[in-house]
Amino acid sequence: MERLTGKNVLITGASSGIGQARRENWQATSSHVSDALTRSSTSWADSPAERASPKLTTPRLKKCSTSTIAPHSFIARAMLPQMRKQGSGRIMAVASRQGVEPAPMLDAYSASKAALASLIRTIAIENKDRCITANTVLPGTMDTPANRAADATADASQWVQPSQVAGLLVHLASDAGAQITGAAIPIYGKQV
Repeated sequence: MERLTGKNVLITGASSGIGQARRENWQATSSHVSDALTRSSTSWADSPAERASPKLTTPRLKKCSTSTIAPHSFIARAMLPQMRKQGSGRIMAVASRQGVEPAPMLDAYSASKAALASLIRTIAIENKDRCITANTVLPGTMDTPANRAADATADASQWVQPSQVAGLLVHLASDAGAQITGAAIPIYGKQV
């Protein structure tokens, strides 16, 4: 595990799933960790009827955009002035494979994850000369309790482990990741 002693880390959604794995990995690096206590995950449908409907509705799109894009934009914009003042910083987001490889029936979810990747790339471009990097990680299906409950018949051994995504994020935050910016990095595990 790479050491990031003395670094401050703000993690959204650190109470469960990928957020919890990120928090645990960051704490192992000797970083000071804060949890923003926001829910940044996106549920693509609320009911079986919604899942069965191929129609992209305004409420579905708004729900996905509000829970995905807005929190990342607000937090990044709040943190950027301090990062610019100190002359360095890292902004990282976990989107989804669906943002670059949309699947049927996931229209709003896929669109919101694509928009998140675009937002983070824009932040990278705007800050490329300031030693601030911004990257998006695009995991396939994550092996989380929520995903296991949602699809109990799936072969979870094929899914991406949250600890692997968290490890990639630690690398991106380290000095070794200083030249990686504006990237949307796939982490698909056995789902290639």
